[in-house]
Amino acid sequence: MRTLFITRGIPGSGKSTFLQQTGLVTYTLSPDTIRLTMAAPRLTCQGRMAMPAHQDPQVWKLLYQLIEQRMVCGETTVVDATHTTDDYFEAYRQLCQRYRYQLVVIDFSGVALATCRVQNRRRPAYKVVPDEVLTTMYQQLQQSTVPDWATIVTTTEEVDQLLANRLEQFDNYRRIHHVSGVQGCHRPLREYFRQYPLRDDELYIFVGDLFDRGSENGAVMQCVCDDLLPRPNVRFVEGNHDLYLWQWATNQPITGREFADQTRPQLEAAAIDKSVVRQLFSRMDQYILYQFHAKTVLVTHGGLSTLPEQLPLLATDQLIYGVGRYDDAGAVDDAFVATTRQTTYQIHGYRNAPSYPIRYNQRCYSLGGGVEHGGEVRAVQLDKQGMTPVTISY
Repeated sequence: MRTLFITRGIPGSGKSTFLQQTGLVTYTLSPDTIRLTMAAPRLTCQGRMAMPAHQDPQVWKLLYQLIEQRMVCGETTVVDATHTTDDYFEAYRQLCQRYRYQLVVIDFSGVALATCRVQNRRRPAYKVVPDEVLTTMYQQLQQSTVPDWATIVTTTEEVDQLLANRLEQFDNYRRIHHVSGVQGCHRPLREYFRQYPLRDDELYIFVGDLFDRGSENGAVMQCVCDDLLPRPNVRFVEGNHDLYLWQWATNQPITGREFADQTRPQLEAAAIDKSVVRQLFSRMDQYILYQFHAKTVLVTHGGLSTLPEQLPLLATDQLIYGVGRYDDAGAVDDAFVATTRQTTYQIHGYRNAPSYPIRYNQRCYSLGGGVEHGGEVRAVQLDKQGMTPVTISY
């Protein structure tokens, strides 16, 4: 998911060991690794082998390119580097804002210089940093600060907590509505609320793609602004078409032709405030995992083949587009049933190429109804009696 971890500490402070302990090594990018990819260790004037540093501008340029490449997909990413000065944070801030990432700083600034010196000498010879350089880096680190928009962690327990599945408890609700992608079609959405009026004691989860392709995007957004956003009992799961809405709201180039040619003019004709759209994104989840009485329910836009032990380690594009190819939805839902407990259910939208029924198998529900092509808005209502499929034709 959209989390960027960076380490902050001088050589010998225990950064790499920490990443091994937390299982983050396979998610890690390191300038040292890139340095050794671009060049071999080099002999110094002091007669020892050392890390190559003569290509550092290219090293950091490539590192930022790799970070951005991962951010496009919403990959959980770690950067293992010293980050001893404030200069680095501006580049990370820009990337995090553009791709909606959380920055987490794993901070080793509290490790004593004497400890770092001892541990530094135990490193491979080409990685050992001279004591005077280590001292200078330590002083720089103590004079630098982490910006207040970043999260600071110092223990493996704190990292484990960030990576743990967030299981919410929804027993306090009378009923839970899971509503499929509306795709800019206001009439079936309005009809759904006519048949099932908004109530304070019920929860409403929109499973991605509220906008795009349809002809009533302005009316849908007005409904979101006036009726849905003010309510704390309305939740939004991110869908693939929401990317274009984010690009429009943040004045980025729009990569979706349909959105640029059809949806944007509708939103602009309706005088939709982009700041309200950004507020919608601040309320948008990449997944919702909850417990309702005896049932555990996973809600994503794309659909997963199992319930991972650490959902935050999954790339956002897998949560949005699902696992495998578009037409693998049935196989993915069957795998979910085969690999999860009998009390665990899955509800997703997006993929429904073979026109599966809403209840695809005993514990997976597919809400892709093709409403923008004259199909239907699909929903699943959950109460103490169980799951109830609902359809509203366009």
